[in-house]
Amino acid sequence: MILPIDPLPSDGDYSVGKRRHCTLLQPFTVPTEQAEALRVGIGEVTRATPPIRLESVGEDLYGPEHTVPVHIIRRTPELLSLHRRILLLAEEVGGHLESPEWAGEGYSPHVAIRDGLGLEVGTAHVADELGLITYMPIPAERGASDMRKVVLGSFPFG
Repeated sequence: MILPIDPLPSDGDYSVGKRRHCTLLQPFTVPTEQAEALRVGIGEVTRATPPIRLESVGEDLYGPEHTVPVHIIRRTPELLSLHRRILLLAEEVGGHLESPEWAGEGYSPHVAIRDGLGLEVGTAHVADELGLITYMPIPAERGASDMRKVVLGSFPFG
């Protein structure tokens, strides 16, 4: 789940272009029969949440080999509360986090810097929606064996 900085694409394809976002919850899976409960729960959480201010306070390198440049986002009480509520929801519907060490106390809000674009240190953005993103395989007949990101839903705050 993400907090978009750039608008979510109207065609649902999040893998094309330079789309900045703050990661709210690392990738996770839920049982198919719980997908609707997840969507309903996200809507309940976001309707009860005002827009979230994202303030860039530093730079770092992330990833297993520390090669991914990121802008660090301030860990505000509002952002941490939203993260905890979404994490709890994912757990309640039987979600399985791919990297649980990056959730809860290990949550480190950030914006990846791609092609020089991130959220410059000292600047801020007010996120007015939460994006639910999934990964879909690119068909083999297209000559690729990769995954593409697809928007499953946009959930406005407030």
